[in-house]
Formats: sequence, C-alpha cells, structure tokens
Amino acid sequence: MVVAASLSDAAGVLSIEEPKSHQRRIVTLPAFLHTELTTHLALTTGPLTDALVFTSPEGLPLRNGNFLTRVWRPACAVVGIDATPHDLRATHSTWLYDQGWSPVEIAARLGHSRATVTTKHYARSVVGRDVEIAARLEELALIEEAAES
Repeated sequence: MVVAASLSDAAGVLSIEEPKSHQRRIVTLPAFLHTELTTHLALTTGPLTDALVFTSPEGLPLRNGNFLTRVWRPACAVVGIDATPHDLRATHSTWLYDQGWSPVEIAARLGHSRATVTTKHYARSVVGRDVEIAARLEELALIEEAAES
C-alpha cells in the first residue's frame, strides 16, 4: 500500500495533503489484510488504485466528527473500550515492539524520520507485562544458577 496523501478536516474544510513527512512511503500489508482491503475497495469504490480507503455511504470523504459520532464511538461502546482512532497506531507500534522489531524499523513503518518520535508518542506499556518480566528474570537466574553448579 502506498501512503501518498492524507485527508485533513480543518475548520470545516476538507483538503488532501502530503503526509507529515512530505514523502510517499510504501507500507507492506500482510496477505490477509491486503485481501480484506482489496475486497473493501472493490465493494465501495470499484477497482480504483488511488481511492480513499474509507468514505461516507455516498462515497464522499469522511468528516472526522461525523465518523467519531456515527461509527467509532458506538463501535467502541459495543465492545466496551475507550479508544480513539489514533490509538490504533500506538497499538500497532506496541505490538511490533513486543514482537521484537526495533524502534528504527517501527519508525520507518509509521513514517517517522526518527525512532525517538515513535518511542515518545506511540510506545505504550502492556498491562501485566511487569509480572512477565519478573518471571523471565527468575527463569534466567535459575539458568545462571544451574550453569554455575
């Protein structure tokens, strides 16, 4: 997928702008997500390669306020979470870091020029992780103790 532009809704005026980094970038999607996105676009826009991913029922760009009120908040209420669409980026970043990807690799995927931006704004602690860390440290201590005896 090519990230080439973003939609801005400022003071009621919609405009298509360059990404914050002013650079197009390619984000490789896993096969399952590519299939879902291709199917979604075929149903909503036809086979356009430069179509907006999400649109109103009329095929127009989504206005942030309308989307939050009509779609996002009701969906969050149904599943019992309190989140913003931007939290999805932080979740993705946290999952990638949790799987062992470096901050530099994650920053490139998110379109950040520096890993410090990624770690400052997107890295989140995972509930219960401190217990897992302590358990792993205990395992390492036992391995070290066994090696010494």
